[in-house]
Amino acid sequence: MTRLLGMMRRAALAAAATASIAAAAQTEPPPKYAAKVPPSILTPDTIHANDCHSYDEVDALVQNEPANAFDPETTGLFASIGISKAKPFAPDAPMKSILVDAVGNP
Repeated sequence: MTRLLGMMRRAALAAAATASIAAAAQTEPPPKYAAKVPPSILTPDTIHANDCHSYDEVDALVQNEPANAFDPETTGLFASIGISKAKPFAPDAPMKSILVDAVGNP
């Protein structure tokens, strides 16, 4: 047990010797914002659209997330309705009609 603790101590000291705390402290400060809003008055919108605009929300999610954020099956489902990374979501009239019918609300 004592030998194991000694090995762990040496490993921790070696890791601490290679860590660069000074480099982390020299990073640029965060950007300053024009106005700070207290979080207590912010009301996040956690309810998603229940109409054809829900597809726009999914498209925004796909565009803002990394390309590998979704599994291949989900990516394929999105692509089948015209939502792909780095491509604008602009369904034509027949596809728009299908999407509106699928949601049930125009």
